[in-house]
Amino acid sequence: MTDKEIMEEALKGFALMGRDKFVKGIKEHNKDGKKGLERMKTEDLILAVQEEVIDLWFYTNELKRRVK
Repeated sequence: MTDKEIMEEALKGFALMGRDKFVKGIKEHNKDGKKGLERMKTEDLILAVQEEVIDLWFYTNELKRRVK
């Protein structure tokens, strides 16, 4: 595969999975529409991003452990 083909495949997957995951998150965290990213305090949004980065760190470390 070329780099461009890799990119296109990854973007297609992101579009499909990203939309589904975001909609699932809305149903889970903002059913009534009274919350949402727009209404989050900046500090809370930063904390949420940091928590996601922490999860990502552990996921990548487990993958690294598996390929050793």
